[in-house]
Amino acid sequence: MYLSSDTDFTNPLQTLFSNTNPGNATFTGLAAGSYTVLIFDQVQNSIATASACSIDVTRDNPPAVTTNCSNDQFNACGQTQEAINADYTSWFTSLAPTGGTNLLFTIVVRDAQGNIVDNDGVFEPNKCGAIYTATVEYSDDCGQTGNCQGIYTVVGDTQAPVISSQNQSGDLGCNPTAIVAPTFGYTDNCDTDLQVSVNDGGVLTDGCFRSQTWTASVTDSCGNPALPLSITYTWKVDILA
Repeated sequence: MYLSSDTDFTNPLQTLFSNTNPGNATFTGLAAGSYTVLIFDQVQNSIATASACSIDVTRDNPPAVTTNCSNDQFNACGQTQEAINADYTSWFTSLAPTGGTNLLFTIVVRDAQGNIVDNDGVFEPNKCGAIYTATVEYSDDCGQTGNCQGIYTVVGDTQAPVISSQNQSGDLGCNPTAIVAPTFGYTDNCDTDLQVSVNDGGVLTDGCFRSQTWTASVTDSCGNPALPLSITYTWKVDILA
């Protein structure tokens, strides 16, 4: 078998002997194109005398490759690291292209600075805010190649908590029976399980006069500190007539 463009028959592509199965010839692995088949027998035993026929080989279009880089993901603040990790892994997996013939692909994820941070889907995104770009490259046995990109965004938390209290600074009068410490709470745009820290300051004495200041502070899980809130009680101790 020769390419039809090989008019001098100098570059044989395949040689097929079919003595054991006369009348049937199978050629495999042919690219699309036009070919000339030379038929030899005991009489027609040279290129000059061989019979010839032409065949045209066509190929169906290969299965198309489908990319999935449009699956950009936005993740709001306030989730646990474990929840974000699971969501990221699901997004990473969803980027895999499909179709093709013996499709091969790679997925490489970079941070905003261009550093490679992941190539297997096992990664902990920054829960306090970050943008990651995945580049998918693929190829298959039919010569189909390409690439695409997807974006994974964790919405940042830059808002500090706000501390509040139902108590107010004030004077407790003379000889109060008990000094009840004020209580504090907070609100935050993302975190709901923070622990408020309170410094009671200790009792300060100036003669008969006393005072104590409680100062509350809290920092959210992304490192945003609240403005401290202080409450001061004053009172007088006088047990002598």
